[in-house]
Amino acid sequence: QTEGQTDEAIEAQVRVVALVPKDADAFRELAGLYLAVAAAKQQEAQAVQIRTAYQGAGQGFPGSLVAPEGQSLVDDKISSVLNAQSSTELQTLISEIQEASRQAVGAYKKIAALQPDDPNIQLELAQAAQQGNDIAAAIAAYTAFLKLAPDDPNAAIVKQQLKQLKQAQAASG
Repeated sequence: QTEGQTDEAIEAQVRVVALVPKDADAFRELAGLYLAVAAAKQQEAQAVQIRTAYQGAGQGFPGSLVAPEGQSLVDDKISSVLNAQSSTELQTLISEIQEASRQAVGAYKKIAALQPDDPNIQLELAQAAQQGNDIAAAIAAYTAFLKLAPDDPNAAIVKQQLKQLKQAQAASG
């Protein structure tokens, strides 16, 4: 992990949790590795978006021929290829981000099962689930956090997050 080999670190940590399935700290380390992968992939996706914008994909050359309706009269194949490549790369990265987030949530759920009375675990699970766009898991974990620690200094923020998540859940059906 310290050498930037996160995938190898995950493989090793998966073996650790298989050997000690009741070690919450081992699962927490695994969840952290998955979140690190998701963050790195997010940065890659942002770099692809920036690169695409600066490559001028979809931008016409100055003085290009444009019909009165605003349509380009010249087929810009370079921009089409660049846009397709970027789109494919972004979709791959998004899938990798979602998978890493899903794995992190899974690890946090195992920690929560091992330590059901720890409000901090519920908060970490909720945040990981929210980051991974798992609204139902985030709502459940935030709710559990509030039941375990109603007077926690984070309770007001958690209540706001819960309200927003419930609104998003209702809006999505």
